[in-house]
Amino acid sequence: MFKNIALAATFVVLSLNAQARPAWYAGADVGSTDMHGYAQHGTSIGVVGGVEFNRFIAIEGSVRRLGTFHLTPGASSTTADQYTIAGLWSAPLSEAFGLYARTGLSLHNIRGPQPGSVFSGVDSTIGAMIGAGAAYHVTPALTARLEFQRVSTGINNLNAGLTYKF
Repeated sequence: MFKNIALAATFVVLSLNAQARPAWYAGADVGSTDMHGYAQHGTSIGVVGGVEFNRFIAIEGSVRRLGTFHLTPGASSTTADQYTIAGLWSAPLSEAFGLYARTGLSLHNIRGPQPGSVFSGVDSTIGAMIGAGAAYHVTPALTARLEFQRVSTGINNLNAGLTYKF
């Protein structure tokens, strides 16, 4: 077991050094969020920033308004926000196209009425988040992405966005 962990750590360290200079990037996305117990999907909008160590590994942070929701049509509104830090693990399929997985931590704040509760305030939760997506490199600096994220149990987000490398 220890040998496997040491071998994996060695590959990570070597892959981080495979690129002479990390590439910083920033971007934005728009999408749709489904929150269990609410009457409709919310429109999400977010900004991202990160550093790509090589073609395979990046670290990214994001801030996203997950949307505005209602328990029933016409009811008081509930808003949800998400703050994340995550690792991106990429699998390039060609020079222009690749798939990636995301694992990290998510802090999400829900403000307003919540299903099955008389609570109507701010509920903040920190937990693990996962995601998967596809990336198309329009140019060496500009990338279009489509991604599904499991923000937490009962909260899913599908978004499309663009990132730009500096």
